[in-house]
Amino acid sequence: LLTEDWKAGLLPEGYERRLQGRCLIETGWAPQGAILAHEATGAFISHCGWNSCLESVAEGVPIIALPLQVDQPANALLLAREAKVAVEMKIVDGIAGRNEVERAVRSLMSGESVEVKRRVEAVSKAAISAIFNEDGDAWRNLDSFIQYAA
Repeated sequence: LLTEDWKAGLLPEGYERRLQGRCLIETGWAPQGAILAHEATGAFISHCGWNSCLESVAEGVPIIALPLQVDQPANALLLAREAKVAVEMKIVDGIAGRNEVERAVRSLMSGESVEVKRRVEAVSKAAISAIFNEDGDAWRNLDSFIQYAA
């Protein structure tokens, strides 16, 4: 969690007061699952850590990929180019410039990426079915594992 001293250096003086009642500023750990499940969430700018990606897809929220390190660039490519549930951002020298962030957000919000939205909804439904239906893949795989281990 952010300390008051650290937060004071991060946000301009009076920033939270000026925006009070108009938006939410979360300076601690954000309740990511609840945010992704909220009907107002139209996209998720993500570093593409695998758990975050799974949560986003499970909630049917398209991803704007901003990978930082380790497995994240590979995850971003998989999500954008193979699964087609994400929009890639061009990163130059480790930074996605403001114009690139704007382009990615506008592409999802304006409807340019209709296929990404359609695809993430379909993948979300399939994932939920696999998990919660007794004849779904998750159940079958768990049963297979139990039979193998027994």
